[in-house]
Amino acid sequence: MLPLASIIVPIYKVEEHFARGLEQLLAQTYDALEILLIDDGSPDNCPQLCDDAARNYQQVRTFHQANAGAGAARNLGIEQAKGDYIFFYDIDDEINPTLVETCVREMEARQVDLLCFGFDVVEQSTQHRETIVYQEAELHGENALRSVYLETFALSRHGNGFLWNKVYRRSFLMRNNLRIGNERIQQDEVFNLNVYPLVTSAYIMPRSLYTYYIYERGNIRSRFLPHRFEYYVTVRKAFEQLQKTWQISDPRFGHLLRQRFRTGIDQALRYNLFHPDCPWSKTERMAYLQAILSHPYTKDALSVPSNGWEQRLFTWVYQRQSLLLLRFCHQVINTLRKHYRRLR
Repeated sequence: MLPLASIIVPIYKVEEHFARGLEQLLAQTYDALEILLIDDGSPDNCPQLCDDAARNYQQVRTFHQANAGAGAARNLGIEQAKGDYIFFYDIDDEINPTLVETCVREMEARQVDLLCFGFDVVEQSTQHRETIVYQEAELHGENALRSVYLETFALSRHGNGFLWNKVYRRSFLMRNNLRIGNERIQQDEVFNLNVYPLVTSAYIMPRSLYTYYIYERGNIRSRFLPHRFEYYVTVRKAFEQLQKTWQISDPRFGHLLRQRFRTGIDQALRYNLFHPDCPWSKTERMAYLQAILSHPYTKDALSVPSNGWEQRLFTWVYQRQSLLLLRFCHQVINTLRKHYRRLR
């Protein structure tokens, strides 16, 4: 008998993508497959679509929960899954029809707990496509991923902290009590940073099997998150814990952490602070600005040379701690960027 594979799909406000995504799941060439649709309290027609799918297709199971975020939805999927292997799928992306079959075959043959494969990235607004493929590696032993971590995971283009380009042996997750956090953004990366040092067997597959779409509406800048900065701090701490565990001394890693946190500062101050949904008063915004700029991680990130004129400009603006100046520069840069896109 073929080992059972479980695909866990969090569902929240994805009605426009639901039919295509479900069709791709049902088109998988692997027969021993269960599809777990986890409705995270979606306010649209998704709960009914999930129930209809479970009623019409025997390999589909649906679960409902009050809105608690994608992490909680995926954790419910882990608890309810019956498969030997766990896949995570975002229903607004695309998957190769042989993905499950290919990955299960390789994991069975190599007896590994984790498999990682390449992917394509498509900018939805421009349809620009880029293919990311990793160098093949089969790894066994304590700290199996350590030797390839920097090049394959930390420093690779677009990063590699995703859930959807990996397959996890369910017994490995259960044995190590590995679950996904409640962060509203980048929860997958924190989860994987906890996974990596525990992996004793892994296979890096040199193939692209997934297409990741970057939607402007789904961009992390498009949502107001009151605890956005705290999420970036959580991610930074997870990276530092891995650095300590694996005693990573490569200076490129430290540079990466600073640059990534610098991006987080910009997201929190430029986009979150002036988001249309931000309910804060001027006093609250000023307190938010000062709290971020006084944080040790912020001081560390801003102490190194900035990349490009835009970062240099906003470093200068942050040093003035002026809401008015920050808003003005942010609006000017956004207007210039919009005009540039139209001219292209």
